[in-house]
Amino acid sequence: MKLKTYLSKRKVCLSTRQGSILAYSLIILAMMLAIATSLSVSTIIEKKSASSTEFSVQSLQTADSGMQLAIQKINNNLTKPLNHADIYGAACVGGVVTRLNNAGKAGQGTYDLHFYSDNGTTHSNCGDLANTIQAIKSIGTYRGTVRAVNVAVEPDCPSTVSDNDTPANEYSTIKIGTQCWMAENLRTTKRPNGTDIAALAYCNPAGCGSPWGRLYDWNTAMNGSVSAAAVGAKIRGLCPTGWHIPADFNLTDDLGILSAFLGGNLVAGKEMKRTETAPAVPNYWAAPNTGVTNSSGFAGVGSGNRVAGVFNLRGLSGYIWSSYQSDAANAWSYQLSSGSDAFTRVSVAKTTALSIRCVKN
Repeated sequence: MKLKTYLSKRKVCLSTRQGSILAYSLIILAMMLAIATSLSVSTIIEKKSASSTEFSVQSLQTADSGMQLAIQKINNNLTKPLNHADIYGAACVGGVVTRLNNAGKAGQGTYDLHFYSDNGTTHSNCGDLANTIQAIKSIGTYRGTVRAVNVAVEPDCPSTVSDNDTPANEYSTIKIGTQCWMAENLRTTKRPNGTDIAALAYCNPAGCGSPWGRLYDWNTAMNGSVSAAAVGAKIRGLCPTGWHIPADFNLTDDLGILSAFLGGNLVAGKEMKRTETAPAVPNYWAAPNTGVTNSSGFAGVGSGNRVAGVFNLRGLSGYIWSSYQSDAANAWSYQLSSGSDAFTRVSVAKTTALSIRCVKN
């Protein structure tokens, strides 16, 4: 049985294990606690046999209390060191935070918080940043009885993401500021429910593999959803689970945030385009493409568009759809061009086929 929660927008996946009759009873109790606290027991250990069920419950509650503190404080202080008083208010030695459980009796209820990086190594430096934590263990001790609560944390920007195809296409990703973007254009031929849309996922005869991707009209890209109606819309469209068509309701939405982080729409483009330029092979842009750096890692390519059955502007322009329509017949997109540093907002007919770049929820 699996329960899910979130730690700073990162998924926390937990599981339970059976043990002795007493341990099994404690698991059931922990699952009840999880409903109220968004935590669950994944590992149960004993330092010695508990002399009473009360001791087992108290040690479990102590561990649970420590984990709640860790999640709450880390959510509020992602860029501060582990030993920062604003995070834990307790001494950190060797990467481990030890604290008396406020709910326990003095000298009898303590928890130790242990932190692990994404490769499974222990954080031994109390100055490590909280946003590098990929796993946490809270070990609660009460009158010699020990219980541990573990959580595993999915990175807020995984290195790859897969689409809905069978077999699935895999896409590289890039974190830009606080956002996690696909670093190549979508090329799926399936809706999220598995329905085939190959006839609506247009492939330029020059190629539609990575990183070019396929081209989709707006209604197909949105998978039938209506236009975003407010800031922060997360319309999945054809994107993988947990990702969405970038929103553009105003400048504080996905595409506005991206543009602002890269210096504004007049200059952001040079940091977003791949540097390979004709006549080099391979090339993703026509000359001149001057000043381009791709320093953001967005890796935009000149995938062009498709209008009335005709493919156009390959190597000259690349467009990505937003989830916001400009009127009943048109929707907003953003354009990169070979001869410009700009990342330009453009209203395009919904029947035009453009690229899709998904952004993580």
